Amino acid sequence: MSSHFAADAPDERVRDFAKRYEKQFGKPPGAMAALGYDVLFVLADAVKRCKDPKDANELAKAIRETKDVVCITGIIDLTTPDRTPIKDAVIVKVEGRLKFHALIKAK
Repeated sequence: MSSHFAADAPDERVRDFAKRYEKQFGKPPGAMAALGYDVLFVLADAVKRCKDPKDANELAKAIRETKDVVCITGIIDLTTPDRTPIKDAVIVKVEGRLKFHALIKAK
């Protein structure tokens, strides 16, 4: 089945995030936790590119122009006309729990 994230993926960034998350919360992270963390990467990137990050319109424009930001769930591109993100997909197997199987790159 497809997902945004698998805590046991071979990517070192994913494993580091999963290890820190589990230490903090006592359980492995799920896809929603990883996506929530990715929001910070997108926001930080937009703030860096924004002329005035305190201006809501400028910040929104910078977020809309987000492209190729490396996140925990993959590389994110938000530049599509309908705001549908372009990002990698993770394929997981159900074996008592979700286990990483493969990564399908968006680009």
